[in-house]
Amino acid sequence: MLDEVETLSSHDIAVEPLRRLPTHTQRLSVKPGEWLAFADGAEQLEAIRQGASGVVASGAGAGEIAAAVEAIRRGLAVLPSELMRELLPVGENDERSGDRPSLTPREAAVLRLLSEGATNKMIARRLDISVHTAKFHVASILDKLDATTRTDAVAQGVRQGLLML
Repeated sequence: MLDEVETLSSHDIAVEPLRRLPTHTQRLSVKPGEWLAFADGAEQLEAIRQGASGVVASGAGAGEIAAAVEAIRRGLAVLPSELMRELLPVGENDERSGDRPSLTPREAAVLRLLSEGATNKMIARRLDISVHTAKFHVASILDKLDATTRTDAVAQGVRQGLLML
């Protein structure tokens, strides 16, 4: 992994062990005060608590590391999806979920496709359903999100935490 990291950029990149984590957990300085941790399991959350701007698995490849470094340089946080779900729970036990409509798993998939600009025909092909069923799901999403257009549905989905772009 370290050999791959060295080829990411011409910038000085320092990889060093985290102070309070096992010595196999490392961090990559991205810019002053911003760093990316390489950790697994419970060590990922501890790295965030120590101030990491992002976390990737210790076995992450060069492409994933490069994308994480670029995201951090742009001011974004980088988290594995499992850690994000742990830190920002969404579901029946989440006290915030009472304020948002409940989408079925299929409606959530359709909303994700809407966010990509998919037409009803494209949605039908991607989900292996009929165009009529795709239209039904879109109409249901518009109704549940109190949206007037597909774009409005995506915007409402993002605002209500149903969709991350």
